[in-house]
Amino acid sequence: FFPGIFIISGLNYMLSPGVTINRDPVRGRHVACTQPLAMGKIIIMEKPFAHSLDAKFTTNMCQTCLCSTDSIIPCTSCNLVAYCCSACQEADRSNHGKECQSIRQVRPHNPTQTLRLMLRVLRRMDMEVQKGDPAVGVAFGELVSHMDQIDVGTKEKYAQMAKLVRDCKLRGEDVAAFDDLKGIISMFCTFEANNFNILNEDMQVVGAGVYLMCTALNHSCTPNAVVTFHGPMLQVRAAKNIHPGEEVCVVFVVVFPHR
Repeated sequence: FFPGIFIISGLNYMLSPGVTINRDPVRGRHVACTQPLAMGKIIIMEKPFAHSLDAKFTTNMCQTCLCSTDSIIPCTSCNLVAYCCSACQEADRSNHGKECQSIRQVRPHNPTQTLRLMLRVLRRMDMEVQKGDPAVGVAFGELVSHMDQIDVGTKEKYAQMAKLVRDCKLRGEDVAAFDDLKGIISMFCTFEANNFNILNEDMQVVGAGVYLMCTALNHSCTPNAVVTFHGPMLQVRAAKNIHPGEEVCVVFVVVFPHR
């Protein structure tokens, strides 16, 4: 897509050579411009670490590539996810295999989008740990949960959802991260602070995703960059000319879940 690409195992992102990720006590982790960036320049492209569709779109949108189609291939076991082709279905097999078992075991209830996303993240984290890849753990360790700013009612809701996550372990899923109830609650709070809404071409929210690199982006009411989506791929472009030393900022829209 552009030169100067960085791809870390477990973190599928491409970073323009004109920016870097800085850390300081005041701003925290942020994206800083190191070379002039012209308006329209692609700054970051990132595939989600994990994503899930909103339930309203599961009957006409592919879980993998998020394209809309009338020729949908549903999962005949759970009927909660569908695909546009056999290739997309195969690409999601490692994610949906265990997920499908969990969905069928909790019937007649269906897991919410947030719960499905959490389960997908924990499974993916477990896979990366088994590979011996430290990058994912480091990336998650840098996320801020803002748990002290979340109201008691929301924390109680997350505690109930965390118990459902742990139940998946009891139902046969051998994922170590499912054991840590307090850690799962903290991760739900982290999701609330760091998830991205995935938008389609009509600017509808069709799902949510975890984009570990793009969590370094900070909010500004006068942003110099804009976030768009191409399927589940998140793309950050310069909305104006950005000069060395300036921070790359975007505007966060409160839809689902809020930042």
